[in-house]
Formats: sequence, C-alpha cells, structure tokens
Amino acid sequence: MTQFPHLELSFKGDALKKLPRFPQTLNPRTEDNLKKRVRHGEQLRESIEKIKATSQGATALSLFLQIDPQVIAVEHLRRFDIEVVAELEDGFILGSSADADLSTLKSKIERFLKGQQKNIAGFWSIDVGKQWKLEHILSPYLHDNWPRIIRRQLVTVDVGIACVGTWELPEKPRHDPGQDKENYQRKLDRWNTKCGKVFLEWDQLYMQREALFADMVAVHGGEILSELNEPEVLPDSFVVRVRITGKGLSDLVHNFPFIFDVRELEDVRFDMDALADYMPTGMAPPLPPDVDAPRVCIIDSGVQEAHPLIAPAIDSASSYSCVDRPTDTADYVAQGGHGTKVAGLVLYHDAIPYQGQKRLGSWIQNVRVLDDSNHLPANVSMAETLLSVVTQHGNSAVKTRIFNHSINSVSVSQGQNHMSVWAATMDGLSWNHDALFVVSAGNVLRDTLINTIQSPGYPDLLFSPAQGIANPAESLQAITVGAVAIGGREGDWVSIASHSWPSSYTRSGPGIWNTIKPEVVEYAGDWGYSPGTPVTLVSRAELSIPVITSTLHGDPPMGYDIGTSFAAAKVSHILAQIEAAMPYESSQLYRALLIQSAAWPEWTNSWAEEKTMRTLGYGIPDADRAISNTEHRITFITKGSPRIGRQSVHIYDVQIPPELQNPSEEYDILIQITLAYKAQPRITRRGIRGYLSTWLTWRTSGRNETRESFLGGVMRQTMDLGADTEAHVGDPIPWMIRERSDWGLVKGFNRDWGTVQKDWATVKSHELPKTFSIAVIGHKGWGSLGNDTVPYSLVVSFEAVNQDVPMYSWISVANQVEVTERTFGM
Repeated sequence: MTQFPHLELSFKGDALKKLPRFPQTLNPRTEDNLKKRVRHGEQLRESIEKIKATSQGATALSLFLQIDPQVIAVEHLRRFDIEVVAELEDGFILGSSADADLSTLKSKIERFLKGQQKNIAGFWSIDVGKQWKLEHILSPYLHDNWPRIIRRQLVTVDVGIACVGTWELPEKPRHDPGQDKENYQRKLDRWNTKCGKVFLEWDQLYMQREALFADMVAVHGGEILSELNEPEVLPDSFVVRVRITGKGLSDLVHNFPFIFDVRELEDVRFDMDALADYMPTGMAPPLPPDVDAPRVCIIDSGVQEAHPLIAPAIDSASSYSCVDRPTDTADYVAQGGHGTKVAGLVLYHDAIPYQGQKRLGSWIQNVRVLDDSNHLPANVSMAETLLSVVTQHGNSAVKTRIFNHSINSVSVSQGQNHMSVWAATMDGLSWNHDALFVVSAGNVLRDTLINTIQSPGYPDLLFSPAQGIANPAESLQAITVGAVAIGGREGDWVSIASHSWPSSYTRSGPGIWNTIKPEVVEYAGDWGYSPGTPVTLVSRAELSIPVITSTLHGDPPMGYDIGTSFAAAKVSHILAQIEAAMPYESSQLYRALLIQSAAWPEWTNSWAEEKTMRTLGYGIPDADRAISNTEHRITFITKGSPRIGRQSVHIYDVQIPPELQNPSEEYDILIQITLAYKAQPRITRRGIRGYLSTWLTWRTSGRNETRESFLGGVMRQTMDLGADTEAHVGDPIPWMIRERSDWGLVKGFNRDWGTVQKDWATVKSHELPKTFSIAVIGHKGWGSLGNDTVPYSLVVSFEAVNQDVPMYSWISVANQVEVTERTFGM
C-alpha cells in the first residue's frame, strides 16, 4: 500500500441543461436565405427538378448536399427522408433517398416559402451525388491512381456501406426522482416496443443492401472475400472485402448509392535490423506472475512462448493464430522476431533482471496475425480479427483489458473524412468491452528517412505530411504511442535525435480531426547517423533499447532494437502496473492516470509548444506518478465508473486549505486535470460530435472565483464545442491548451477534441479559490442506440512545483469533512 494513495473526488451533484431550439447567432449564409426566402426556395426547387431528370430509373437517389449544422442537425436529415451516407466537412453530406420525387423535402420548401419551416434556410444546396463520389469516398491512393486501377483485371478492396435508413430511435424515458415506478415501467415498455420495431427495420435493410451489393459484384464476376457486420461495433454500416475487376469497381462506386468508403488493403511492413546479444551465464529464470495478475494480450507476429525469460508468463490456453494453423503461434520473423520483443518489453520495460530473480507482473496472451515476413496476409481482416480477439479475451472468466497492438500500415493515416474501419473497430470494441488498446504511432521506413534526413533534415522532417501517424493510430479511444531517443553515440555513429527528443522515425500528429496524437511517448532508441554521401543509417546497441528476442532462426535470446512498436509495449507495461495497483477500477481510469503521469522533458521549454504537442503528445509517462503521490503532490480520482448523459453536468469539489490561500504566500502550484471517457462510434459521421454518441468536456473554477459564480457560468454556457463563452466570470486559469485552439499557450489544439483531455497550469497558491470546482459536461452526439450515458474517469492533481509545501497533508485534511450530496439547478 502506498504511503500517499489517490483520494476520491467529492461528487456534489448533477443538473440537466436545456438547449435552445434555434441558434441565436446565425451563419451569414443562413441569415441571407431567411431574408431572401423566395430566391432560396426557388433555387432548391430547381435543384430538385434537375436531380429527378438525371436520376430516372434509379432505385435510390444519390445526393450531394450542404447544410448549416447549427440549424439542421445531421441526424435530422432523416426527417426529410434523406439518409446520411457520409458526413463530410463544412456541412457537406453524401446522402441518398428512396423517395424519387423528394416529396418530403419539397413540402418543407413550400412551407418555407409561406413563411414557415424556418430551418430550410439552413438547407444550403442539393445536387446529384455521383460526380462527387470519387473525391469523397476513395482513399487517397485509389483516388490518385483511379485511371490505372479501373483498367486492372482484378483489384481487392474494402468497401464500407452505410446502413441506417431514415428511422429514428425514440428518446429513452427519464426516470425522475419521485416518479411512480409502475408509470415509468409502462413508458419504458412502450419505448422498448418502438425500439424493437426500428431494430427490425434495420435488420431488413441490411439484408436488402447485402443482397443488392452481392448481385452487383456477381454481375462483374467478382468475389466477396469477407464481411464485417457487427452492429455493436459498427452500428451504422457494414464492411465487405471484395475482389473484382476495375470496371466492376467503377460501377460499384458510381452506381451503388450507399457506399461511403473504399480503400485498398493495408500494407504492414517493418524495418528489421536488430542487433544480437547474449544472456549472461547463470541468469536466473523469472518467477511466474501471481494468479490474479493483469493479462496483456499481444496481437502481433506471435511469441516464442518457450523463451526462458517469457515462458513463465505465457497464458498458453489463450494462444491462437490467424495465420496458417490456429495452433502455430510461434514468432518466425527473422532477426529476433517482433512479437517476442514486444512481449519482453511488456514484461520487463527497462528492468531485465541480469542479476537476481524477478517475479513477473503480468500474464501474456499471444495472438498471431502477422506472417513469417512480418506482413499482414491478404486473407486476414484486422477489423474482424480484433472483434474475435476482444470478444474471446474480454469476456473470459479472467477478463483481459489491455490489448497491445504494435502494428501499423506503412502509409499515413487515411482517415481524412472518416475514421478507418480498423480504427473504428477498436473504438467500437472499447465501447462494448472494458478494453484498452495500446497502439504504436508507426515508423517511417529507413529508405524513406534516408531521403529526408538531409533535406528538410532533423527535426523538421518530423512535420512532413508523409510522417503523419499511420493507421490505426487515429483511433480516438486507443492510446497512441510515439518514440523518443536515448541519444548518445557509438564510435563514428551518432543518434539522430538527442536524449528524450522525438526519434527520427517516429510519426507525428495531429490525429484525425486535429486530435492530440500520439498521446504519450516512450524511450525506444534511434538510428545511428554518420554524415556523408551517400547517407547511411544503421542500428547500434548504444543507441537502441535492450529487447528479448526469438531464437527460432538461431539468434541469441537477447538483443537491441528500435521502433514505436517497442515504445507501445513499454506503455502497456505501465498500464499493467496501474491495473495491478487498482484491479477493480475501470480501464478509463487506467487511461486517465497514465496520461496524467506524463510530462514533457525539460528541453521542451525552448521549443514551440505546438511542435512538442505534435511529436510528444502529453509527454513521457511515469508509473510511480500514475499510482502514487508524494508529500508535495496529491491526486484525486473518481472511483467506479460514473456515467453521464448528454445535456448533463456533474460537479466535483476540492476544498483548498487556508494555508494555501494566505495572500502573503506565493507558492507555485501545478494543477493537472485529465478526463478520459468512451462513447459509441459511428463511422459514417465526421468530427467528435458526429462520430461519438455522446461527447464530454470539462471546465473549472477560475482564479479566486466563488463556487456560486462558477456554477452559474457553467449552467449558462452554450453547449457548442469551442464556444466563445467562458464557463466562469473570474480570471481564467492559464491552462496550456484550453477549450479553443487560439486560447491556450499551445496554439492549434483544442482540449475538447478527443476522448482523453488533459490540461495543466501553474498558479500562485493564493489565487486558488476556497472551493476548486470541476464540471464534467455531457453533450449530444449522434445519439446512442437506446442509451445516451457514457462512462468516464476524472483525475485532478495539485503539486508544489518547488517541493516547498506539504500539499498532501494540507489538502487531504481539508477534504476529510464530507459535505452532503445535493442536486443543483438554475
């Protein structure tokens, strides 16, 4: 038991916020349409007639429209009998309609022309959708090479097909305090009946679209190789892997109106240039983990399960392979393997026991998905594999919650408009299971790096578009890990990056929709570089990290290597330590504590904050800081798994002792706050508000702000993300990131964009309010399937920067008195 354990945050109540039905400040284009109703209405009429004339005989209209999302919610387009196939940026929508006359839309336009149906002013334009499809549904590679691809005899692609129709689930009845139980149950029964009818409609729609798509593929002599249809993971779509002629693919893209995404199969490759080392003579084998130790599932190239430094930790009953035979789970990759190295780092981090005997801290579960060459076989769908792995391991008697996935595509993440199926599957599995994925940011291959090392050179090459994070690192609910160097030199070879600087090969953020990716980094070495012509990059032991290696090709049992794969494994090690310390808490708390523990190296004080955020995320995590405190630092956490719904506000209070509020004292106090949550994803939608069923933000008291003032500000604040209004009227705390991309010290990033949100600031002790309040705010996303509440974890720390204040004792004493829980409102 640690001497300075985390304390539980004091929950003080919740309230329901009400939203205005129509925005008070209109977009100028919408406002102009309101003023010129006749012109706008006639333009929409003409567009509809053109669509009808060019779409005769179609089973469903393919539409391209633009709306004002502040006036017409994307999900409300179903009320116009328009199905959203794909949400794009700037209010653009790829849609479809089974109503060939668009009669519902026409009737609303007529009402608008009569001075009614005000929201038609936000229906900016509508056009035939076919000519826009190539730009918006093809991956960058397919789009750039389309003329060549459609001439191919055969092409294999993954096709995403929207499948939501225009049905709308009713709002779940709220159970208000004091409400008659029987009356509420009757309402709930009616709601369940209505939902059941919608689910049945969706099932029928899926079968219709599956059959229609299969018929079109068959016409061109194509073959459906696999299909991912799992509503709990992808509730709005299904994904088909198809082999078809180029001409057939062109027909599908242009004439199947429900396709939202087409992309080539992922190309997974690694640079293999490991260095060998030998086990010291007489090195004692480790002891097995405790029976109830955390399980870490490694989804990789297999593991050499008989390796003497790994064998005691293998959960052999859970091992299986998706390559070749299901029982062939060994790591056959040359130069020491890959999954074996990952497993070793999950077990040991930096502490391989060269002397003495170590008891291992976690069990290893081995799932092989890469072949002998460390490539992803064409017959392995990573999305389907992840679904199988998490369903099996996450629902077993001894539940697995940490899944290490050190595998990336070689290309930059393609999720410009939409999350990739690979990443969205991870998000869906995180939602449905208490699963936490740890993924690598990806490596730039050595041949590519050689071309950029001289121009633009290091560190500028880190910000090249070609060095962006690689799929599936864009996943919102996974922890993405980059690499930092250990620095140094060996002979004439010098590490490209200095100690704790971003490794030259590591991929940089931001992530999709400008989210903070990677979230953390770990030490994973760098290439050795000797200036000259031609440029040469080599591995050197002094510049790399020690790893445990597979001996199946005659290699020694230990060696050295570099890569973000291994940085991710070290983060999984820390997460296992957190789980071991708090085995009954949620994976979201593990995630929040890991991010809370991370810090930027000291050298970043002289580098632009935006560059630091793009390459290091929140910094390098520390297991001790994640699990415990010191006399000069105190951490509060939410325990269990609190849930919050859209339009709700949860308030937490921390009492600040009078010793810190003394105006004559000027202690420097570091405040750190991390919120982690998960929500149900919807892959056809774009942005946080469209992709997630419910999204969360947090706000705090300002400097010297009263609790009453803060609560009033929170309840008045608009629910719009990135709104200009403050949550308080006091002097705001100088957070590094803040809730708008131009408000914090880190420019270009918005704290609210992401499912893990950390911020930090240093204030003078006397600026802290008597009651420091934190609000967790729920916002409406696309609306979940019958349940709009999402689980979250909140972590709040106070630390004396100069180690001159007994923070733990002072603040813990001030927060021992329990205040009666109450509900507040306007």
